[in-house]
Amino acid sequence: IQGEDESFRRNMVAAYKRMTECMPDNGIQVIMFTHQSGSIWADMANIVWASGLQVTAAWYVVTETDNPLHVGSHVKGTVLLVLRKRLGTYKSTRDDLAWEIQEEVEKQVQALAGLNQQAMGLHRDENVFEDADIQMAGYAAALRVLTRYAVIDGRDMTAEAIRPRVKGETTFVDGLIV
Repeated sequence: IQGEDESFRRNMVAAYKRMTECMPDNGIQVIMFTHQSGSIWADMANIVWASGLQVTAAWYVVTETDNPLHVGSHVKGTVLLVLRKRLGTYKSTRDDLAWEIQEEVEKQVQALAGLNQQAMGLHRDENVFEDADIQMAGYAAALRVLTRYAVIDGRDMTAEAIRPRVKGETTFVDGLIV
């Protein structure tokens, strides 16, 4: 599936929804995802929600080595998102989610910062994870929390997720992710 517009999102939802229908309740799907944009992470959340899945684990994997030609903040890795069927209809409010997301993101950032410190302790001169990598891992941590819930602030997240995007509009999901 190629593209980046509304038809891409709809096709992705259809594909993942069909895979969800065919998998057992204890099955898993794994997505390799690399992107820094908050809106793209919101699209991923929409695809996961609309497909009846939830992110249950995420691992950040360094896939690129340092290159003197790359100047600035470049993503050097990818996130492996482990997806399972969302069983049940868990509900939450945006206020409660804010605390839960903050705790999960802080835990993720501390883990990566700790790995950076360990690497420095092993006579390494540079960080393993740069700011862009930590930002991406933070988005993945937020998805672990968000996609657990089927209803947020009384809104059915599956219905929200499949609602067509209007260019320039900040959707409910965008507001949760970005």
